[in-house]
Amino acid sequence: MRIGLILVILLSLAPFSSAGQYCHEDNCFTNRGYIHLNEEDLYVYYNSLFTIGENWFVVFHVTGTDNDYDVDLSFEDGNSKSLTLPGGSSNHTDSVSFPGSTFASEKFDFNLHLTITQSQSGEVVANSTFKIDINKPSDDDMFYLWGGMTVFWVAIGAYVLYLSSQFRELNKKVERIEK
Repeated sequence: MRIGLILVILLSLAPFSSAGQYCHEDNCFTNRGYIHLNEEDLYVYYNSLFTIGENWFVVFHVTGTDNDYDVDLSFEDGNSKSLTLPGGSSNHTDSVSFPGSTFASEKFDFNLHLTITQSQSGEVVANSTFKIDINKPSDDDMFYLWGGMTVFWVAIGAYVLYLSSQFRELNKKVERIEK
């Protein structure tokens, strides 16, 4: 009964994840890059801090384009994404996201390579490298530490209660035998 009550309390205190809305507006990003493609302007919006466990976005905004462009993003460790920016649009926005599980450890000044090629000719139109920092939030470590220690001490407490009840029963049996 006590263990069930403890489990109910622990489960009610467990945080539930909620998918928040991600902002794709230019004011939501810390960094902005500009690339001039032939007669078109391409803006690249990104945050220079990739937090492990959270999705990370790179947003592309083309003011006007007559050509299709292939955009390749690749980290120096091999993780990569690509997309095509279609021609014929006067104001096109697209994005690429990397899941929060892309990295497992912290890295600083990590290179993200951006290559833009024209889809029809395959000609490389632009190359750029962005430096980002990959950060692991410390509060996650503390959350798991406290959670693990709580489970550990609850288990020890339950075992002590079990042993004490067994000793009481054994004590009663010994007293009955002595009488």
